[in-house]
This record gives sequence, structure tokens and C-alpha cells, in this order.
Amino acid sequence: MLDLMSRLAVFNHPDWNSGGYLVQSDPFIIDTMVALIDQAPTGAQVRISISGWDVYDSGLDTDPILRALTAAVARGCDLKIILPSLWTARPDDPEYKIQWFQMNTAWKVIDVIKEVFRGNARHWPGAQELCLNINHNKFLLFSNLDAGGGATTKWVVANATCNWRYRDRDRANDMLIVAEDRPFYLAFLRYWQTMWMAANREACIAKFRHLYDDVPGGLRAHFMPLPDGSSDPVLDLLNSVVLGPNSHVRVVMATWGYGGRGRAIADKLLALADAGVDVRIVAHHEMQVSNEQKPWTLCTVNPVAATEPVGYCETSQAVWEKIAGHGQIRWAKSSSHSKYILVDAPLVGEGPEPLKIVLCGPLNFGNPITYSDCAMAENVVVLRDDLEIYQRYLDNFAWVCSEAWYKSTRDPCAT
Repeated sequence: MLDLMSRLAVFNHPDWNSGGYLVQSDPFIIDTMVALIDQAPTGAQVRISISGWDVYDSGLDTDPILRALTAAVARGCDLKIILPSLWTARPDDPEYKIQWFQMNTAWKVIDVIKEVFRGNARHWPGAQELCLNINHNKFLLFSNLDAGGGATTKWVVANATCNWRYRDRDRANDMLIVAEDRPFYLAFLRYWQTMWMAANREACIAKFRHLYDDVPGGLRAHFMPLPDGSSDPVLDLLNSVVLGPNSHVRVVMATWGYGGRGRAIADKLLALADAGVDVRIVAHHEMQVSNEQKPWTLCTVNPVAATEPVGYCETSQAVWEKIAGHGQIRWAKSSSHSKYILVDAPLVGEGPEPLKIVLCGPLNFGNPITYSDCAMAENVVVLRDDLEIYQRYLDNFAWVCSEAWYKSTRDPCAT
């Protein structure tokens, strides 16, 4: 049984070798999700929003999440799930071995829980679908969980970067669990309800003030798409950093394009480094997958080399060239699928003492955030001066640096 505290940061640790190839998967975050579902008692309200879920044909009877959800429904949990409808170009090809269990396709094979599935009837990819807020969230909500010994843990939010896909057992991911915080839970629940109401309709998510702000508790959540004209929570945080060598910014990012807000974020990080801020960046690159049909996902191993082998790289070549060409930023290439920023710095207008900030969630740097930009449905959570959670993320950053298989000459994990 998972012993929950009021706030808990969870990480998986897959093993990659020095050449950028996977050695050992780690399903720890998936296992933690299963443990949470298994603790949902009869009558518990369980609400889930997940971006992707796939199961091999051979795993229909053994997939841990499928088994946990089926058992939850059987014991009387009130379970509802929002998914996008992913597609394959060869859905009827018998040689294509993966079944995409998304929304309507799931109804054909998951008899016990088929009635609780519902999701935005969009295909991925395609710009016209993005305008209808395709779901990119990965969170689970529980009205209550069995804590053992007759005790109950209430209002649990588990917000992750990890999908229910095999490759997300192969990549480093993070998950933040917040329990016994009813306003935070209700904010996520309201967000979930707006997505549910838009599901299976040719409509966008209803607009409302997509912000939860608990100033005394140091906890804030932004729910995308933000209303037109909203500021970017990532840039808001970076713009608040006081310049100078006493300020530290650490970034782990999966998908990052040098255009739109991705360019604005990259340029801001470069400007911070120019002003003496200690900026360290770990972003995605792996050698085990190369897709010549998607040249924008390919970048050289050494981003400043004229000719090098290429690999699958969700952080674009242009971003890598900017970071690596800067000379002062410590960077590394990793398989990580986490998306977080750590700030240890004084903030503008808040005195000279440094504050410790964690920004985390499924939001990629390449994704737009407002309605007018055809933004996805996703979220970002900001924690302020939670020293225990900050240290957990800082320790994870050090580990991600240590497992990164290609680095700048300035070690990003150096003190």
C-alpha cells in the first residue's frame, strides 16, 4: 500500500548507456499509478485524463493499468477517463502489432469498463485538431483512498509527465502527488469537468479562469488553454529571476522547438546566462529511434559539429545550437521525458533572499498556451518554498545529469 504524505514527488530511473541506448526500463511511475488505483475503495470517485495509452496484443490480460482499472470498476469505483483518439496510418494492417486503446477503439475490447470511456474525438497530429484542444494532460484524481488501518486519504491529485505507453517506462519522468488539499483537488476536478463536457463534440473547452492560486500554501496551477492575452507562466517565472551569480536555474525538458514560445523561452534562458545567472539545461535526445520521415525531430549528437550521426531529438537542432553555442550554459542530452524548471534565486520585488521554486507538469516548451494559438489541454503546477519537494527535484536533476549520455565540457551536475 502506497503511504501518501500531503505532497510527494515521484520519479522513475531508466538506465541509458554512454551511447544513448536504453539498457533497462523502469516502470516505477506506472506502478505508482496502479498502486493509487488499487487503493481507491468502493464508491470512490476516480477521474483520469491521459494523453496516450497503448497495450501490445500479447499484454491484454497482463497490462497493469488495464487490470487495475477493470478491478476498480468491479469493486464499485465511479471511474471516468478522458483520452484523445490517437490513430495509426495502418489501423487495419494485421502486421501492425500495437492496439491503440483510445476512446472509441477501447470500447471494442475492454468490455468491463467500456461505458466509462469518453474523450475528445480528435486525431493526432494535425493543426485543425489542435484548435479543438487535444488532451495532453496526464493526471489522476481520487476523492478518497484507503490509507490502511481504517484511515482514509482524501482529495488526491497525481499529476505526471508519464503516459501509459511502453516508451514512457523507458524514459525518465516525474509525478507530483498532492493529497488532503481540497481546493487544489477541486481546481483539477473542475478542469477535468470542462474537458469532459467538451468530449465527443465539435467544440473547444469552455473558457474560465484557468488558475488556482494558494498564496499562503505556495501552490499555483495553470490550466491550458489559457484565455487569449494571458501571460506564459514559464516566462513569468524566468522574468522574475533577479540577475546575477547568486541566481540558479535548472531546466529538464522533453519537447522544445525554436519557434513561438519555445524560442522566447530559449532566448530568455540565454539572456539570463549572459547576465551571470547559473543556467543548466538537460533536454531530450536519444539514438535508439530515428525517423527519417520526421526530419524536424532529428539533430546531431554534437550540436556544434559540422557532421555527426543524428538521433531522435524532441528538442530541435536550432535550440541545441543556441544552447551549445552560448559557451556558459551547462547542458546535457538525455532520454528524459520530464518537463520541469527549478529556480533558486531572489525574485524581482520580493527582497534579497533566494526563493526555491519548482515548475512542473506536462507542458512542453514547444506548445502554445492560449486559445488563439490553438493550444492543447494541459497544465503546469508551480510550488514555492516547499523545501522538501524542491530538494527531491534537485536530486532528480542531479541524477538526470548523471545518466545523460552526451554533455557539454562544463558538466551540468558540477557544483
